[in-house]
Amino acid sequence: MLSANKILVVEDELAHFELIERGFEKRKNEFVLRRAINLEEAHKAIIEFQPNLIISDWKLPDGNGTDLIIKDSHDYLKVPIILMTSYGYETFAVEAMKLGVLDYIVKSPDIFFDMAHIAERTLREWDTIVEKRKIEDRLRKLSTAVEQSHVINVITDTNGVIEYVNPIFETITGYKSVEVLGGTPSLLKSGKMERTLYNDLWTTILAGNEWKGELHNKRKNGELYWESASISPIKDETGRITNFLKVSEDINEKKKMEMELKYALEKAEESNRLKSSILSNMNHEFRTPLMGILGMTELLIEEIDDENHEQMLERVRASGKRLMTTLNSILDLSELESDRTFFKLSEYSIDDFFIPFLKKFNKTAEERNLPFSYEIKNPDLALLVYERFFEQVLTNIIENSFKYTTSGHIKVIIESVDLDSKLWAKISIEDTGIGIAPENFDLIFEEFRQASEGMSRNYEGSGLGLTIAKKMIEVMKGSISVISKENVGSTFTILLPAMKIAKQTKEEEKEKWNTTINDIRKKVFVPAGGKPLILFVEDNKLNQEVTKLFLKDLALVDCVSDGRSAINIVNEKLYSLILMDINLGAGMDGIEATRQIRQIRGYEKTPIIAVTGYASNSDREKFIAFGLTDILVKPFNKDEILELVIQILKPEQKKQME
Repeated sequence: MLSANKILVVEDELAHFELIERGFEKRKNEFVLRRAINLEEAHKAIIEFQPNLIISDWKLPDGNGTDLIIKDSHDYLKVPIILMTSYGYETFAVEAMKLGVLDYIVKSPDIFFDMAHIAERTLREWDTIVEKRKIEDRLRKLSTAVEQSHVINVITDTNGVIEYVNPIFETITGYKSVEVLGGTPSLLKSGKMERTLYNDLWTTILAGNEWKGELHNKRKNGELYWESASISPIKDETGRITNFLKVSEDINEKKKMEMELKYALEKAEESNRLKSSILSNMNHEFRTPLMGILGMTELLIEEIDDENHEQMLERVRASGKRLMTTLNSILDLSELESDRTFFKLSEYSIDDFFIPFLKKFNKTAEERNLPFSYEIKNPDLALLVYERFFEQVLTNIIENSFKYTTSGHIKVIIESVDLDSKLWAKISIEDTGIGIAPENFDLIFEEFRQASEGMSRNYEGSGLGLTIAKKMIEVMKGSISVISKENVGSTFTILLPAMKIAKQTKEEEKEKWNTTINDIRKKVFVPAGGKPLILFVEDNKLNQEVTKLFLKDLALVDCVSDGRSAINIVNEKLYSLILMDINLGAGMDGIEATRQIRQIRGYEKTPIIAVTGYASNSDREKFIAFGLTDILVKPFNKDEILELVIQILKPEQKKQME
């Protein structure tokens, strides 16, 4: 139910008020009346009663009825008012209307009895005025917003003839509004846009839909600029399109930045491609001769009886290994800076992987006459790491400990810790070496930096080992810290994500491993003579010779120098294993040769090992995707290739070796 309208009647004559009351008598539910006899009472009533309408006598004891006119800051009447008078002066009526009075009536019995209708009519008129004011206010606000907007607003008729442009249009295009009104937006065309774009624009907006896009336009002075535009149809109450509104923004600077960014990105990609090419060539040119040098040196050491010559060869091998370590460090650093998205973490068991890995340092400990030990506090722990990175990290840190320790001991401790409700593996490598000054704690993790530097530095090395270790640990979601004291020793602590594994799970993994090896063995062809046939595809003759000598007691090795020769020979013989160099010089590379060999009957599942100068993690993924089984990185030594071949071809011999 609607509430009754409140009417304040300001009338000092009681008889006149009673007649007005009678006029509302039949509509008491619609109107509530209150009387005031003078201006003072009326002003109080306006505050307390808050009337919807004021009906006031013009002449009151303390003033004029027009004093009750209340206006807001915009000079709008706040409460509608009707003035009554006993005199019918037209000039008075005109002046009253100018002041904002809604109606003016001359007192009479008929008028008093009809006052309810007059009030109702006035209130309807007032509602119309209020609604009109709201529309005007909204239009004024919108107009102000458009006029002061920093985006272009253009209104055209349905034929594209311009009816309105806002001031920013003049600033951006250089055209004055008087120059473009009555024209079309085509005067802004630069000729750089396809005609199909404009066809699509008109098709879209004529169908009643909004079009959005970028336009390459031309200013009045001939300068080209880009704008991001939205063009929408304006419709009347029947849905008929009456106009089009274009709202656009100058994005010239944004476009320039995008083009500069695109150019910089292209240059960066070009630089990355060049970097990859240089690294690939450097890998091939360094590792291939190192393979021959180290391989032949190792074979000579096995054969020679002269102690002096053996020492000389050991020095050659040590120098070659040092060069290889430096090269590996540079390449690892490059990989870390470019291929992080390819690194995948996997479970690394303490029993199955970590302990056998640590045992490899026993020989170094014997040579240095330094006690080397490890303490495993949680054997049923598995680290969540990228295996190659993790072992590289441990190698770098432990080798540093051996390098900088001349007496005392080196010890590795692994245990589990709970931090932030997560399980971590804590690996501590402690030594009794020269130690590090506190001011050098951060320096040792920087590229090509050492605690002792310059012409007087005391130790060899590239200064990349700890840098790479730190980056690798961070890739594996871990952290590294150091505690050290000069002339006392250092302890490097590594935290890496971990998980506990049940014993039966480890046993299941071992059984799965044995099953996999047996499945591979069943697919391997072994000639009647007992030795398996291996094909080595390698374009370097010295490396062919070294590899054949490495494998002479285990297998029969055929060598070819290019991919085409490999495809020809596998059509003639059935090989148990293929060692495939990836970079074969001119012509077909190892990946393409592998792809074609996989299509030859009998070679669908044959193990094919990629022999490559350097394999990043992304390369490994790529090689496996192209049908290769695993990777053997140059330069490899005799033990590495023997272990790989035995693992694939003769698993029972691998068990005997262990």
